[in-house]
Amino acid sequence: MGITAASKNPPFDVLKFPLVLWVQRKRFVRCFALPPVFLLLLVACVLKEKVEAEASPPRLMLLSDEGVWTGGQPSGLAEFRHLAEKGIRTVICVDGATPDVESARAVGLETVHLPMSYDAVPDTVLKSIARVIREKPGPWYFHCHHGTHRGPTAAAIALREKTGCGADEGLLVLEKAGTNPDYRGLWEAVKNFEVAADISDAPTLVERAFVGDFTAAMANVDRIWDRVDDCRAADWEVPAAHPDIVPSHETLILVQAFSNLRIPKGGHLASNPQFSEALEKSRLQVRALHAAVLSGDKAQAEKDFRSMEQACFSCHATWREKTDT
Repeated sequence: MGITAASKNPPFDVLKFPLVLWVQRKRFVRCFALPPVFLLLLVACVLKEKVEAEASPPRLMLLSDEGVWTGGQPSGLAEFRHLAEKGIRTVICVDGATPDVESARAVGLETVHLPMSYDAVPDTVLKSIARVIREKPGPWYFHCHHGTHRGPTAAAIALREKTGCGADEGLLVLEKAGTNPDYRGLWEAVKNFEVAADISDAPTLVERAFVGDFTAAMANVDRIWDRVDDCRAADWEVPAAHPDIVPSHETLILVQAFSNLRIPKGGHLASNPQFSEALEKSRLQVRALHAAVLSGDKAQAEKDFRSMEQACFSCHATWREKTDT
C-alpha cells in the first residue's frame, strides 16, 4: 500500500486557448481577433463559468492504492467532479457541518455523513466506517474540513477495515496528513482498531446526520475564519485568488456569527461560568478585529487577529472536546 499526495493543477491551460474570443449577444455571434495580451486579461472574466465548471482537487488529497482517499472538504461542483473523475464513488463527511449532498449527487457520487469529534472515535462510528466499506461502493473519499485530523483518522480506520493492515500502516496515514499528536484519542482509535465480525448493530448510514446547533454554528465559524485568514495573508486586502472575499465583510460576518452563538441549555457548559467568560472575551476580540479592518489599521488588525487566534487555540484545548451538541 502506498500513500501519495495529489497535486492541485490549474483547471486548464489558458495559453493553449485559441486567440479568438467568441461573444454571443442575443441571436448573433460575433468573432473578434484579439492580441494575446488582451485575451489573457479578458479570458478569466469571460470564461469564468467555464473555469469554475472544470475539475479541481480538494486540499491535501492523499491516496492509498486500496481505494481509500482522504483530504479536505470538497467545495462546489468542480471539486466533486474531480473526485468522480478519479473514480471515487462514495464521499464520507466526518465534519459537523452539513455536507454538500446536491453537488455530490450532480456528479453521481453517494454521500455519507458521520460527524466525529476530536477526543475519541466511539464504537458506533467505528462500526459505521466498517459499514461504509462493506456496503457502499468504492473507492471512498473521507474528509473533514481541513483534511488534517478527523478525515485522515476515519480513512486510516477504513484502510485497516478494508485491508486488514496493522496499526503502523494505519498510523502512517495520520503522519502523512499531519494529524496533531495532541489529539491522542484519534491516534489511539487508529492504533487500537480491530475488524468487527458483526456490525449488524451499526447505525443506519445517512446523507445528513443531525448535528446540534452549537456544533454546527462552530463549524460555520471555522469556515468564516478561513476566509478572514485569506484576507490576512493578502495584507488585509481582497485576495487575488478570491476576488469575492472582502476583508471588512468577512470580519463583520464573523462578528455576527459569534454574536449568534448560544450555549446549549442543560449541558455542562451552560453551568460553567468560565466557558461563558471565554465566549464573551472572544466576542470582544472579534469586534476589535473588525474595527481595525474597517479603519484600515493593518498593524492593529494583525495584532487583533493573532490575539483572536491564540484565544481560539486556548478555547479549543480546554473546551472543544467537551462541547454539548
